[in-house]
Amino acid sequence: LAAWLPPRLRAMLPGLPPLRCGFHAVPSMKHLHLHLISLDFDSLEIKRPRHWHIFNTDYLVPPLAWAEQLERCGRISVDLSCEHARLKQPMKCPLTGRNLADVRAVQAHVHSTVYRSALSETATDLVYMDSTSDTAAHQQKHATARDSRGESAETDPCPTHGVDTAAVLQSRPKGKHRGGRLQSSQY
Repeated sequence: LAAWLPPRLRAMLPGLPPLRCGFHAVPSMKHLHLHLISLDFDSLEIKRPRHWHIFNTDYLVPPLAWAEQLERCGRISVDLSCEHARLKQPMKCPLTGRNLADVRAVQAHVHSTVYRSALSETATDLVYMDSTSDTAAHQQKHATARDSRGESAETDPCPTHGVDTAAVLQSRPKGKHRGGRLQSSQY
C-alpha cells in the first residue's frame, strides 16, 4: 500500500510534493497505523521539535523494515531509550542537511527557496528516511535498493534490543487522540 498509493495520489493531485511513509518507532496510539505525509510540512501544527523529529528522522520506520523484522524475528522490537534520545537531538533537514535551531527556523526553512528547490528536485514519489546520510540525494540514489529490501540493521544507528512494541503500547501514558495530523495529546 505504501508503495502503491503515493504515485497515484501525485498523479491525481499535480503539484503534490513527494511523500514519506512509515510507522513511528514508539507508537502514539494503541492501534496499528501507517503515516503518509507530504514533504512540504506546510502546517501550523508543527509546534514543537518533536513534531519535526517524528517525521524527519529514523523515528519514522519504513514499512518494509518492520515487515522484514517480523519475518526474521516474529515480532517488532525497538530500543526505547535510543528512540526517546532521537527526539532530543538537534533538528536537521533531511533534504538540505541544514541545522534548524527551533520551530521558527523549521517554519522559515520549509518556506525557503532552498527547501522548495530540494523538494522539486526530488525524483521519487515516496522518500524514506536513510540513516546512512543526511541528504535526500543519497536517499534517491538508494531508493530502489531500500524499496526491495527495507532498512538493514547494519546501517541503523539505533539497533533494536528486543523491546517489544506491545510493551511500549501497554506502558505508554493514556491520552486523548483527537484524530488528524499531529493532534495527539502526547505531542
